[in-house]
This record gives sequence, C-alpha cells and structure tokens, in this order.
Amino acid sequence: MIVLLQTLDLPGVRIHRGLHFEKLHGMIEPVTGAQLYSLRVTRRARAITCIVNGPTLVLISLHPQHDSAYRR
Repeated sequence: MIVLLQTLDLPGVRIHRGLHFEKLHGMIEPVTGAQLYSLRVTRRARAITCIVNGPTLVLISLHPQHDSAYRR
C-alpha cells in the first residue's frame, strides 16, 4: 500500500478502487482540526489518514481490524 501511495497523486488516491479512500464523517484530528479519512491497507486492516499542506497524505494510525478504525 505504501509503494502504491507513492505512485499516486491525491486525486488518484481518492479514485483508486483498491484503496477505498473514504471520509470519516464527524471525525477530525484533535490537534490540527484536519478531517480524517480511512484507507484500506489489507482486506482487514485500515489506516486513518489526514491531508495536510495541500496534497500531503499523513498516515495517523493503523488498525488491524477494519471496525476498530471507525471507533472514536
């Protein structure tokens, strides 16, 4: 997934079917106030990300179980 992310620009990440990039409604990064997003790492694992300084995607946390990524 990291290698794939390095080959894509931000619009490419958003539309890539395998990454399942999606906005986490009502969830923001507490320090910066940035909107949080979910990104598929494997079939089970998800990463929580945010977008900073324009096109920079920051990986915040990794969740080995899909459902745990959506808990506050």
